[in-house]
Amino acid sequence: MLGLLGSELAMDFRQLVPEPATVDVAELLASLELVAGAPADRPYTLANFVASADGRATIGGRSGPLGDDGDRAMFHGLREQMDAVLAGTSTLRTERYGRILGKEERRARRRQRGLPPEPLACVITRSGHVPTDIPLFDEPEARVVVFGPEGVELGDVRARVDVVTLEPGQMTLTTALGRLRTDYGVRTLLCEGGPTLFGSLLG
Repeated sequence: MLGLLGSELAMDFRQLVPEPATVDVAELLASLELVAGAPADRPYTLANFVASADGRATIGGRSGPLGDDGDRAMFHGLREQMDAVLAGTSTLRTERYGRILGKEERRARRRQRGLPPEPLACVITRSGHVPTDIPLFDEPEARVVVFGPEGVELGDVRARVDVVTLEPGQMTLTTALGRLRTDYGVRTLLCEGGPTLFGSLLG
């Protein structure tokens, strides 16, 4: 169990069990060794999103007001560790996703570990409609893969985007996760929701 200490720039968590201690969130996440747990046929997948005590995932349509500095430190720290980040189209549109890692120091730490500068952004769409007007698709250094039906149209985007066409019978998370593992070498995947996508992962 962890509690919050410090500021957003120097974020320490207070560990309560098994032994009381103060831990740095970045060091804590880096010690997880998630890659070792990745199966051969799909990524090791984590889900991270904030919720209120009464079960709400948003306030005024956005998740940001529900979080605090500790949530944001965990959010960005997890992104820094992952091979890929998965989000549904509604979440992308509502939260106005931009570059997955906005700070150069985070990208530099990934390079030092032999990783690409930032995680692959992953999108799954059954309708074929992708919110290409968000900042993510206007970022030339962003890498994005879109899983969707035949006929996905992206228009003029600056991001580096792969569109993976799936037949109706293949339009499942199982298929998408398998393709991420085998075709893109994704060993660790962070699901950022929304709740519908998270529920599908549990189903």
